[in-house]
Amino acid sequence: SDHENEDANLALMKKIVSIGLVPKKGLGKDPSGEWRGEESVFVLGLDFDTTNALGREFQQNAAVWAGPDAVPQLLLLR
Repeated sequence: SDHENEDANLALMKKIVSIGLVPKKGLGKDPSGEWRGEESVFVLGLDFDTTNALGREFQQNAAVWAGPDAVPQLLLLR
């Protein structure tokens, strides 16, 4: 539900802050406008393993991660 998503997003933001990083709110939008936007979180400095672990903990289907080379990678988590 929307309420469960809001609670989960807040918990994720708090978890990211607790590890010393600064989360930024994002919004994933469908360019065609067919689907409504979905809240997301953008975090600089999050390593691969932590990204993977947080994505699984918060039951995400996928996450996008980029390392020092700035090449984005799609992590399929389910």
